[in-house]
Amino acid sequence: IAPPVINGAGLIDGASYAAGGVAPGEIVVFFGPTYGPSSIVTAQVQNSKVVTSLQDTRVLFDGVPAPMLYAVAGQVSAIVPFSVAGKATTVVQYQANGIYSNSVTLPVVATKPAIFTLNQSGKGAAAALNENFSLNSPSNPAARGSVLVLYGTGEGQTNPYITEGTIVPAVQPIPKTDLPVTVTIGGQVAQVLY
Repeated sequence: IAPPVINGAGLIDGASYAAGGVAPGEIVVFFGPTYGPSSIVTAQVQNSKVVTSLQDTRVLFDGVPAPMLYAVAGQVSAIVPFSVAGKATTVVQYQANGIYSNSVTLPVVATKPAIFTLNQSGKGAAAALNENFSLNSPSNPAARGSVLVLYGTGEGQTNPYITEGTIVPAVQPIPKTDLPVTVTIGGQVAQVLY
């Protein structure tokens, strides 16, 4: 079996689909014809951590296996390990069935914020929930002063530092981002609760 071949352009942000480096904790997607098993395999949790191998499919950053979110023929999704924080670059490699791909070097950025969208294209309306957990939409907007939940990635390093794949409720106190987070809605600055 020939080893899989990867290139840096095939690794993109899982929410915005932007290329151009990776951030600690960022959800990324790798696209390629030889990636993943024939049937989808989704994230699994063991001992309060997301596993780093799905059906013998892994993505490594500087040799550190990344927590895997899903793997299927044509694409795999993983979470960039927090261990890349503070580095200028990271060496990425894909592994399937014990066979390693070539390595690519990608720049590391402190943050690469992106919001997940309803149509899963990286553009358009945000995938957001209102305070009562109903889907936010033009016909079901959030009331002024209420809580709105947004789903994002690329937040960068956390404080306290969490180890790769740790499920956040298992960590106390709940980690916050090292760098400040701001949100604007309709041009107005919103209070960030978490």
